[in-house]
Amino acid sequence: APPPPTSSATSDKAPTSTSTNGATTPQREAADAVAAGAYAKAARLYEELAKAHPDVPAYAAAARIMKAKLRKR
Repeated sequence: APPPPTSSATSDKAPTSTSTNGATTPQREAADAVAAGAYAKAARLYEELAKAHPDVPAYAAAARIMKAKLRKR
């Protein structure tokens, strides 16, 4: 069996998907944009998240993936 994951979305470094007041977070907004196929918006949001959270490399990776999807259209 593969080893368990070493980190999770609930780690101290990764922000949660909803804020305490129930408002949509930038992370959720970016994920929603991906689900809707709005790759330009998702790329912009993930770039902003990458700048705000340089300790979370997944955001920069997501921005690159969204830009690649835009070029394939």
